[in-house]
Amino acid sequence: MPLLAAWFGSLFASTVSFLALYITKRVAIVLVAIAAIIAMTASFIAAIEALLVGIAVATPAEISIAASWFIPSNATTCLSIILSAYLARWVYEWQIKIIQLKLI
Repeated sequence: MPLLAAWFGSLFASTVSFLALYITKRVAIVLVAIAAIIAMTASFIAAIEALLVGIAVATPAEISIAASWFIPSNATTCLSIILSAYLARWVYEWQIKIIQLKLI
């Protein structure tokens, strides 16, 4: 009987260690993907803001004054938020599709 218990114990331990290793690798891959997406989003937002600032510096003062009547001062922030929301939605839909594909 002790031999059978030891065999079941080792079988259980090896199964749990295999599953933990498998799940840990999957979680690490997902975390790396999320970090990459966040980094790309931050650089994309910085690039958009830099382009808009570059345009604002290159335009004559009269056009900048006229544009300030119609475009709020926080337009770059609003544009960045909108683009981030679209990206977050795309990532969410992508993750849902991957989960659905794995369940099928």
